[in-house]
Amino acid sequence: MLFRKLGNTEVSIPVIGQGTWKYDEDKQKEKEEVEALHFGIRNGLTLIDTAEEYGNGGAEKIVGQAIHGIRCPQSGRGKFRTFKNKPH
Repeated sequence: MLFRKLGNTEVSIPVIGQGTWKYDEDKQKEKEEVEALHFGIRNGLTLIDTAEEYGNGGAEKIVGQAIHGIRCPQSGRGKFRTFKNKPH
């Protein structure tokens, strides 16, 4: 997997990630979505793009199910977010 520096930080992220913007709490698709994330993780995926707005929060629940019990190094996890307006 190819990694690049995130901006002018010391954080390196993979150039390929898995997006979850189409994931929601549709019980009929939930198993498939979790399996898709498991497939990615088994094949070296270390970046999952999710946000509370995706599927009205459903995407983050699906990601939580998929990564539950999977250990990762402290330096390899985190949540990054950009803001349209800077907080006061």
